[in-house]
Amino acid sequence: MTSRRMPRPVRRGSEPPEPSANETAADQRPVPLAVVEVLELPIRLLREMPLPSALVCSFAHEGGRVVLATALLPAVASGDPPAPVFVGPEVDALALAAEHERANEATVRAWCARKPAWRLTRIEAIGKLGYAVEPLGWTTERVLAALGLRLDEVWL
Repeated sequence: MTSRRMPRPVRRGSEPPEPSANETAADQRPVPLAVVEVLELPIRLLREMPLPSALVCSFAHEGGRVVLATALLPAVASGDPPAPVFVGPEVDALALAAEHERANEATVRAWCARKPAWRLTRIEAIGKLGYAVEPLGWTTERVLAALGLRLDEVWL
């Protein structure tokens, strides 16, 4: 599951199909270099970076925003309405849930509804599995895709 688009196949002897208006707008929108680089990193490396960072994400379907941050950054969390923020160990818990198929977009939306007073723990993220759960080292892109999220901005 990647966010990259594959070119449409072209039949021999025919003109390529015209892209729809949505595809044209999405394909022409420039993707910031920071977004491209972060998507390729294993998500757990973000917490090991020397500067705090925040990933401003949107849900792939039906809108809404979520912030995944290595440290609380008040400027990112502000907005109208403010986006739910998963900070530090919560990001690792989200990654673990995605890697072990314990979360999807609906699950993340339910967790967002419990914010800001509630914090996601590793136990709640993976549920009660009968085996040891270890991180699988997924990239940020793969984790976000599994959670139904799309990376819009990276804040440093």
